[in-house]
Amino acid sequence: MVLAKGHRKILSELLISGLVISGCAASRFQSIELAMRQQNWPKAQHDLEEHIRENPRDGEAHLLLAEVYGESNLIPQLQRTLETLRPLSPRYIKPAEFLAKKYWIKNFNLGVRHFQLREFNEAIKRFQFAARMDSANAESWRRLGDALFMTARYYEAKKAYVQALEKEAENLTVKNNLAEIYFIEKQYAKAIELCSDILLVKSRELNALRRRAYCYDALGKLAEAEMDFKLAVELNPTSETLASFGLFYFRQREYRKAIEQFVRAEKTSANPTVLYRYLGEAHWRLRDYKAMAAWYQKLVHSHPDDLLGWKNLALAYEALGQKELLAQARNQINKISSTN
Repeated sequence: MVLAKGHRKILSELLISGLVISGCAASRFQSIELAMRQQNWPKAQHDLEEHIRENPRDGEAHLLLAEVYGESNLIPQLQRTLETLRPLSPRYIKPAEFLAKKYWIKNFNLGVRHFQLREFNEAIKRFQFAARMDSANAESWRRLGDALFMTARYYEAKKAYVQALEKEAENLTVKNNLAEIYFIEKQYAKAIELCSDILLVKSRELNALRRRAYCYDALGKLAEAEMDFKLAVELNPTSETLASFGLFYFRQREYRKAIEQFVRAEKTSANPTVLYRYLGEAHWRLRDYKAMAAWYQKLVHSHPDDLLGWKNLALAYEALGQKELLAQARNQINKISSTN
């Protein structure tokens, strides 16, 4: 959103006509007008504040000062000035609303731009300004929550998302983001409640489904977790989803089921190294040393300097009684250890 040229012209005409009506000293306002044209906001602020101390009911001067505060990013002062202005006369209500909207737009758009550039601290500042200018706008609070989340300020992000939901109770994006924070904070019951709300409306929302599965798992509700993992895999059988499902079974010591998911994940993974490790570990738990050795062979083939991979491969060779291969593995272990 941008401020239209026509709107700027309307505001300018309102302010100029107001100055004529007010009968303020011409030289004073010529100086202020010049300072504003030159964007010399400190001088314009000083002169207007001085004038208003002498003429506290000059609404046009208050309008100009509000503009100066807005351009100077002095949002609390801008708000106080608009609050002072509105009771002076009904004719100032619309210009005050116009300025409030103008500086909401300015700060919101700057916040979006900083966020896109990954300048999250600057984005936070701008979205905070926007939220102050229009506290009833859910989008200001949502975007503030997003920027805070990106800087790991989860408690503050949670408060911003709660504010957003108070204004827009059925916003699924906000519910999803808030559920993620509850998950991070280990408030699993709250995360499950929000994920369930999302899934009632959008049953194929993968993030909510997976997150609810993790929460059920953390709470020991294994049947519910397994059901959500199965549905997530049906909806989106990516290597990441399959690996998560495999790890769920691995933690339950259901190693054969874990292996089934890990094998499926390995077939579609662009970087299967971690899956080689998972598969080697799962087969070790089953005492299937031949399969264990096969997976760790793949691992060290793709990463010859992986010390842990060679150590686990040596364990498999030792269990299989393969002395020659064991000696080779130990030589490689010594070689890597000496260089490190």
